[in-house]
Amino acid sequence: MSDLGDAYEKIMNLAEIRNGGDAIPEDGVCWKCGRLVRNHEGVERVLAFRRLKYYDVGKGQMVQKTGIPYCVCTGRESWDLNL
Repeated sequence: MSDLGDAYEKIMNLAEIRNGGDAIPEDGVCWKCGRLVRNHEGVERVLAFRRLKYYDVGKGQMVQKTGIPYCVCTGRESWDLNL
């Protein structure tokens, strides 16, 4: 019985991981330019899940497979939210 329970637990953990990579979080998209926020945890998770960004052990650095549309706005913290 424990083998079946272990298998079920692995399946549930895999499903939980997949749910985390389905969609970009709302706060991971810049409201000003509509591009992805750089270094946002949720955005990075989705990119890794979709294998668009990964750590290459041989090179010792992060690698991007394609051009990722990151936010180009400067001073995100200084935006006036009172429109």
